[in-house]
Amino acid sequence: MKANSTIRHSSNGSVSTPAISLVGILPQLKAKVGKRLVRQFGRVVPGSLIGRALDEAIEAAASTGFPHLFFPLLAEEKVQLVSRAVREELHERPMLRHAA
Repeated sequence: MKANSTIRHSSNGSVSTPAISLVGILPQLKAKVGKRLVRQFGRVVPGSLIGRALDEAIEAAASTGFPHLFFPLLAEEKVQLVSRAVREELHERPMLRHAA
């Protein structure tokens, strides 16, 4: 017995499916996750570092075969690491706290 599939082929050979291309998902997912992480960590972590962490997370997630699933968690972990490093740096150098 065959399993039902949500992918349907039209008579001209094109595919019409509810599945969206991963190429289209990742930029939208990056923007959504980025906004959330800026809200969560933006007071401590500069936006440029958050953006860099997002780029690194996309590269790491791409190697998994399921980037759309792993990217959000990898991005959050990377930004948390950066946040800890920034906080430690500010704690070690109290003068920098007033410079920001």
